[in-house]
Amino acid sequence: VYVMAPDGSNLKCLTCSQGDLVPQLHNGNPAWHPSGDYLVFQAQDPELAGFPEALPGLEQYVASPGVGINNNLWLMTADGSRFWQLTHVLEHYGALHPHFSPDGTKLLWSEIISPQMDRMGRWAIKLADFSVENGEPHLSNIDTLQPLNLQLYEMHGFSPDGQKILFSGVEEGKYYYDMEIYVMDLATERVTRLT
Repeated sequence: VYVMAPDGSNLKCLTCSQGDLVPQLHNGNPAWHPSGDYLVFQAQDPELAGFPEALPGLEQYVASPGVGINNNLWLMTADGSRFWQLTHVLEHYGALHPHFSPDGTKLLWSEIISPQMDRMGRWAIKLADFSVENGEPHLSNIDTLQPLNLQLYEMHGFSPDGQKILFSGVEEGKYYYDMEIYVMDLATERVTRLT
């Protein structure tokens, strides 16, 4: 995970050569906390390296941040000096596309709730309260959402007022390229398909 100035200067890798603090396999899909103090991102868990024989040679692909299998969510300070693991998924599970709410009090991501390695697994939306107490980050009150009972959800973030979430989803039995874009009102749970 890199940061740089808007003009491309001051390029700095925050996760490189940090093997004693954060896994050194795939790291990606970073998102800023609104305070600018933290970045949340995905990291492939080196302890979850096993993949079934049905997927020979695909480990590098399915464990990449774009697919997220065997990925956990991590948080780091904006300068990359401190790291915290936020989730602890099981082998063949994973977390994908984390985003903070505009006020920084919520964290949104999608997570595998049932791995079906011959396809894409069954996913759900996760929504948690985020706080930092005595310098330590915490997730609490984690909700599991499955609007329209889709098979796959990829999160894109919150509306500017934090009242709605934007995501892409795949209906049961379809594939990644069958995604549509949806918005959901968190208070009413009303879902609108946008594409």
